Amino acid sequence: MARISFQPVTEENWLAVITLTLRPEQHAFTPTVEHSLAEAYVRPLGLLYEPLAIYAGRQLVGFCVFAHLPDSYYLCILSGFLIDQAY
Repeated sequence: MARISFQPVTEENWLAVITLTLRPEQHAFTPTVEHSLAEAYVRPLGLLYEPLAIYAGRQLVGFCVFAHLPDSYYLCILSGFLIDQAY
């Protein structure tokens, strides 16, 4: 079984990350990767947004965002979680 890891979205992997897709019936439950990356840039509510690529071994399989207060982990949110429809 492949090891699951969460890696930052970087200039090296962001193009692959935005190609992740959901099944049509899942679109109502999670934002697009592009929307989540925009939130990371805009920082609504003053939170820090850390976009993460999810890997199974070396294979990109998903995406999520870890959001928290700038100087605290008192409030933490895991959002935009998705696993590509191929998996």
